[in-house]
Order: sequence, then structure tokens, then C-alpha cells
Amino acid sequence: ASEWRANPDKIVALGFSAGGNLVARLAYQPNASPESRPNYAALIYPAYLLDVGQDDKSLLSGPDGVTPVLGSRPAPAFFVHSANDPIPANGSLALAASVRLAGSTAETHVYATGGHGWGVNGNCPVSREWPELLAAWLRGQ
Repeated sequence: ASEWRANPDKIVALGFSAGGNLVARLAYQPNASPESRPNYAALIYPAYLLDVGQDDKSLLSGPDGVTPVLGSRPAPAFFVHSANDPIPANGSLALAASVRLAGSTAETHVYATGGHGWGVNGNCPVSREWPELLAAWLRGQ
């Protein structure tokens, strides 16, 4: 953080799709040391958060999982997903619930349409709206 002149207590990890999965692993992996975790997590249509073959709410578990440890006060999280994304929003919803259960906060936005991969391209309402929602959320932290 000092190299970039950043506040080490205000590190935000942001990821889209598979990058959202990476952010989840950085922020919530049970075996990670607290100093290696970001202070805040922003997951935009994160992919592959659920255990394959389980129900639609079972987060990845085990040493490489994304299940926050109860009482660990994990990083507050911000989620954006589309209901018609081929990667279901259930992963975002399950992880948000788990973050809350572990003692932190999670803000979740699920848009009716948008699909997957819209990022910040401005081609759909979701891509134009979520950056401001994230900025407002970060200001409130």
C-alpha cells in the first residue's frame, strides 16, 4: 500500500465473473491470513461460487472455498448480478448471506435483465448504474 500511497485499511478488491470468484477467494478463504485479505470486496456477476452437484445455495467449501468463518468479521461485500445471467445469481445471494452470518455487511443488487459480461460498457442500464452504486457504498464504509 505504501508504494502506491494508499491507505492500507481501505483496500478494495474488485472482480468481474471469474475475477469475482478470485475476489471471493481473496476475501473469504478460510485459511488466508487476515493481513492478506482486502478490507472490502466488490463482486460483479461472480462466477463459480457454488459447489457443483450440490443444491443451489452451497458455497464452495474446504481449504480453497469461499465460505467466511463465523465470527471472523469478514470484509464487507458489494454484489451486482443480473437475474437472466447464465451464471445464476444464487452464488452472489448465498455468499452475501454467508458474509452477513459471519458478522459483516453485504449489499446486493440483482437486476432483472442484463445477462453476463456487461462490465462498464454503457450498453445496458446495469452497466451505467452499478459504478455509482458502488461509489456510494464505498463512501458509506
